[in-house]
Amino acid sequence: MKTNKYLILITFYIIHSAFYIVAEATVRYVSKTGSSTPPYTSWATAADSIQKCINICEDGDTIYVANGVYKEYLRINKEITLIGSSMDSTIIDGTGLSDTTIYVDNQRSFNMKNFTILGKNREDQTRALYLLNNLSGINTPFKIENCKIKNSRGGILAELINAKNIIFDIKTSAIGLNWVLQNQISSIENCVINNPEFQGIGIGKGLYIIRNNILINENPNNIAAGIVVALTKSFTYSTILLVGLKKIYMLI
Repeated sequence: MKTNKYLILITFYIIHSAFYIVAEATVRYVSKTGSSTPPYTSWATAADSIQKCINICEDGDTIYVANGVYKEYLRINKEITLIGSSMDSTIIDGTGLSDTTIYVDNQRSFNMKNFTILGKNREDQTRALYLLNNLSGINTPFKIENCKIKNSRGGILAELINAKNIIFDIKTSAIGLNWVLQNQISSIENCVINNPEFQGIGIGKGLYIIRNNILINENPNNIAAGIVVALTKSFTYSTILLVGLKKIYMLI
């Protein structure tokens, strides 16, 4: 009987813990028309700032952002999901603010979709998104989908990413990637990169899938306007799948 009691207690503890973990994830809201009352768990009490909502989030939370222009830059150190109402009308405007509009640091998970992201400007050494995975943990690619990235010298700098359905209108490099783990794959799919002055996509060590992208280059003298691949000779596990691309420039 004593053994059965222990088994029942352990089983109850495991089930209770599982429900507790699930219950911790919270859906929060951001809107220009909400009352901005924490914990921002309804449209009526929605935060008036995305960063204000991020600051009270826990790992696993999801933030829904209503249409509007949010004049701010974001600093994210939590595992969250950001979902805008529309790629065209949910705008994070970092014009004239920090050199990086969205900075995500030391995360195992980050998802973002349905936004226009404006960088500080097109002239300085700025970028729209800087995404740093936690190199010491079990990583999954950050997911960026259905976004427009504009008004920045650089677009996305990342280590491990799934980028899908993104329109880039930037000055130099749309996406720069470098990842060294052999069992993880970054992907860039269905993106449009409009006339970069330097490179459309730059990739280093790692595993990559790059397919169904449109790279527009109006400067015939820019030999690196498509994809720049910089692989060290000592790294033998890099695999690159390229579909529908006309120009590849490799640095070995």
